[in-house]
Amino acid sequence: MSEVHTRFEVKPFRRIYEGQRRYIMAAAAYRSGSRLYYGDRQFDFSQKKQDVIVSEIMLPNEAPDILRNRGVLWSAVEAAERMSDGLLARELVVDLPRGLPPTKWWAVVRNFAFFSLVQKGMIVDLAIHQPDRLGRLSSPHAHILLTVRKVGPSGFLHIENQWRDALHDPALRKTWADAFKFTSIQNV
Repeated sequence: MSEVHTRFEVKPFRRIYEGQRRYIMAAAAYRSGSRLYYGDRQFDFSQKKQDVIVSEIMLPNEAPDILRNRGVLWSAVEAAERMSDGLLARELVVDLPRGLPPTKWWAVVRNFAFFSLVQKGMIVDLAIHQPDRLGRLSSPHAHILLTVRKVGPSGFLHIENQWRDALHDPALRKTWADAFKFTSIQNV
């Protein structure tokens, strides 16, 4: 492997940031390079974000399958949060090693997300960006948007504070750091 992947950044996504209203739907559209709607607002990054090479939504077993639709998922997240400045999601941004093919990145990111996050009950909306294929200098990386509420068959329930602690646990960072060391990757 030619480089060490170092970024492992956990960020909260709140409705209000520095006094400005933010939309989780816009964040999801940007990260996935897609077009999404929230009410009468359109967030269209389908032509602007050409460095997105793949994206997917991964659900825990108890989540209704309709939440695989990005627009439905993030609309439900918005609806579940009652506070005007509430926490809508958390995002994990991780660097990917340049020396591996994108298919390997995808396999490793999916496995990490499934075994470390989805199996805990989080819904994961992940996307891989490869800016250097467009001539940009930034590193290839993955955006992993995570729900903060437990989900059941009928929708979102309470905020699960243990997930916040799990994301900041050094063991999770080590799991990510070790993820590319293994040559046989299980498929989920």
